[in-house]
Amino acid sequence: MIKKHGPDLILTDIKMPKKDGLTVLREVQEFDKDIPVIVITGFATIESAIDAMKAGAYNYLPKPFTLDQFRLTVERAIDQIKLKEENRALKSQMQESNSHNTIGVSAPMKELYETICKVAKSEANVLILGESGTGKELTARSLHSNSPRSCRPFVAVDCVSLPDQLLESELFGHEKGAFTGAYASKPGLIELANTGTVFLDEIGDLSIGLQAKLLRVLQERQFRRLGGTSLINVDVRVIAATNRDLKGMLKEGTFREDLYYRLNVITLNLTPLRERFGDIPLLVRHFCRQFSISQGKVLGISPEAMQVLENYPWLNP
Repeated sequence: MIKKHGPDLILTDIKMPKKDGLTVLREVQEFDKDIPVIVITGFATIESAIDAMKAGAYNYLPKPFTLDQFRLTVERAIDQIKLKEENRALKSQMQESNSHNTIGVSAPMKELYETICKVAKSEANVLILGESGTGKELTARSLHSNSPRSCRPFVAVDCVSLPDQLLESELFGHEKGAFTGAYASKPGLIELANTGTVFLDEIGDLSIGLQAKLLRVLQERQFRRLGGTSLINVDVRVIAATNRDLKGMLKEGTFREDLYYRLNVITLNLTPLRERFGDIPLLVRHFCRQFSISQGKVLGISPEAMQVLENYPWLNP
């Protein structure tokens, strides 16, 4: 019957006509030790309680008992089942995260993992779309770490943090004397990423002028440093990401159509946390463990706090 129905929880009496409860308990343990067994008896003795607990019973409920006692015992057993399932899922996810750098077992995350495994082996450029906080850089790093370029540089560039001239110098480098304060030549981040991957975060914030220079890199695989005359050849895979509506920007004329299609060879759409059902407990436990190690203070989270986090709307910031 256990094999046929696969119960989540078993309640058994010690004294039964054909088979005693301890025999049932041992059979359940042989089949699946994770199934909690609550042993009920009207012949409660210390010896029988010890025997049941030694045999692997979750709990021991002597008769007579109230409905509240019965309900509380069953609820605690169910909580243990849930905790074990979450721990198994977390262990599985932590193993998965070794190769994907992300946490989640929801349907959208499983689909993302499958896509990463397929796309990572390609040399095609990738455009990652998603709201702020959906893990665009983690996804880019995962693509790189699972690619043939994994032992080569991964260079991340924040396209929104610097003004145009400084960003151009950061991206493409500069020659000595190219501008005030340029006392020596300096290679840019794209040059430093040679043979590896360059991740352009918030590509939608790149100015039209820099978009044109980036397009040349994608088309010709070469560029000039700021203030330089020599062409520099480069071999990089480009992964770009944005939380902006690039198609809308095409219509407005604020994003180059030719660059868009060069970047958008493969598109990954990341699902926001509010739609990733089941991932919040995993993320919460991951960060609790992380802060416990680093701070030595966070030991866990109450069921009430977890429920608040699971019910939170997690809107786009």
